[in-house]
Amino acid sequence: MNTMFVGQANNIQLFNRFVNEKYPYLNSLTDLNIDKANREWLSWLEKNGVSTSYISKRDGYKVKSPRAKYLLNLLTEFNKLIDFRDEWEKDIWEAKNLNKEYGVYFNQAASHTKMDFTAIKNMRFREETKQYLKRRLLSNDLTWGSARNYLNCIPAFLDFIFSLEPDWDDLTKLTRNHIEKYLEQLNKD
Repeated sequence: MNTMFVGQANNIQLFNRFVNEKYPYLNSLTDLNIDKANREWLSWLEKNGVSTSYISKRDGYKVKSPRAKYLLNLLTEFNKLIDFRDEWEKDIWEAKNLNKEYGVYFNQAASHTKMDFTAIKNMRFREETKQYLKRRLLSNDLTWGSARNYLNCIPAFLDFIFSLEPDWDDLTKLTRNHIEKYLEQLNKD
């Protein structure tokens, strides 16, 4: 948050103008719909002559400018600060928080320090997956990196199974045939 406020004085001034113009009666940042506000922010910046993208010198791709990313970053960090739920209850786990609170080890030099469960659309299976990985991580039966690898595969598998069996609410009827179809699909992809 220090970076957001101290090193970003110009962006704060722009943000202040944006909020005063677009949301004059806003009581709290928590009242904002992040996606809608971000779209309005980008449009507002362009309308006010502020560049929202540039061509990367490193690889030649068009990327969002720091100013364009400011609102989304600010709201994301703000929401993290005010979310007092236990880390295990959240849909995005931060390795540093689990390490600090529960001693879950992770490679601090690695760039993959988050686990995002939002790709699992079925809420019941999202919670089941979280509980499964939580148990394995707490028992030191699974490393953070391996848990992330599992999470990279689980959503696609569940999406495939539920496309075949949309009425299922558990996997007790899963058969070899389902797995074979899934493997066929993986080979196609």
